[in-house]
Amino acid sequence: SSGINAEWPLRPGEDKENKQGIQFQFRKRYRRVDWKLLANVDVERIARDLDYHALQANIMNIAFCDTRSQDFSEVDDDFIKLYRLGQYTIEYLLHCQEYLSHGTVELEGKLREAIKFRNEVKDKLETKQKELTDVKKESRKRKKMIAVYQGMINTTGVNGFHKCTHCDKAFVSAPFLTSHLERRHGIVV
Repeated sequence: SSGINAEWPLRPGEDKENKQGIQFQFRKRYRRVDWKLLANVDVERIARDLDYHALQANIMNIAFCDTRSQDFSEVDDDFIKLYRLGQYTIEYLLHCQEYLSHGTVELEGKLREAIKFRNEVKDKLETKQKELTDVKKESRKRKKMIAVYQGMINTTGVNGFHKCTHCDKAFVSAPFLTSHLERRHGIVV
């Protein structure tokens, strides 16, 4: 196998309009060969310099000239057949180029949409992660507050003193204990 899919993008027996709505059929050959333009082409220079501009300038003259409208009686029939096959090949490759260009534009649009969607999701995720971090911080603060209040309840004995759960100090009232916890232990109650 040559590695080339000869059935793409138009398979034999398939409608001449492909999935992208680009119609294909061989055009009528109507141009006369422009011999002056052809005489000025330096094929060796094109090959050496990869001069695709010169190829592009001559593509219409080569691909769409009518070999039947001019006198090619001295040219071998098999060479004319080869030339016409080359014309059809060029025209088909032009069609493939148009097909791929259309597909590329379509895919670029889908890529832009996907990138936009990804960025929106990324922004939402960052927002939710920040909210989660804030909720976790608030939860830790509240757990500390609950622990302090439970400690205060447990440490308030019969004598009415309020003992700090983090050190050995005891206080006459709960506000003094709360103030101590904030100053000495960094616990906001």
